[in-house]
Amino acid sequence: MLGQSNIGAVIAIRLNCNYGGLKFLPFMPELKSTTALAWKKEQLFSPAASAFIEFAKKYIAGIPHDDL
Repeated sequence: MLGQSNIGAVIAIRLNCNYGGLKFLPFMPELKSTTALAWKKEQLFSPAASAFIEFAKKYIAGIPHDDL
């Protein structure tokens, strides 16, 4: 809401989402960061957490290894 109202800026990960009135501008020079997702084996998750983990697995599988 702050970004859409021109009160602030938004820093986010680019996903396949559109938000009216906002434009994605990549950082120049490019900023890189390493991130890890980890969870316990045999852990029971809420439906939302399970959906996020499945999405993350599919998304990461689709990233070329040169980009990791």
